Amino acid sequence: MPLLQVTTDADISQEAASKVLGECAELCCNILSKPLDFMQTALNMNASMTMGERQGHKVFAELKSIGLPGDSVTRLSEMLTNQLSDGFKVSPENIYLVFQDVPREKWAWNGRTFG
Repeated sequence: MPLLQVTTDADISQEAASKVLGECAELCCNILSKPLDFMQTALNMNASMTMGERQGHKVFAELKSIGLPGDSVTRLSEMLTNQLSDGFKVSPENIYLVFQDVPREKWAWNGRTFG
């Protein structure tokens, strides 16, 4: 934990997308003070996406973690938007982010919950 799931319709190579996910993972771990070894990312490319009548590619990203301390959501909102916008070549206005603080007893790894 944490988990960053990204869905996009952006036209980007798998190699470039992996680079963006790696950079986003490092960013999340630094801000959340979590070890990179426990950070998981998932990418859904070639999604059919709309956002009203907006033109251009879209990104939806969801970050789940045990604990989202202090101003971390505010900082992550700005920094992840910038990273995803630059990496996937998507306008910031076409990016939605959702943050979820998951209770320790609701997150398991290696057969046991964290709580």
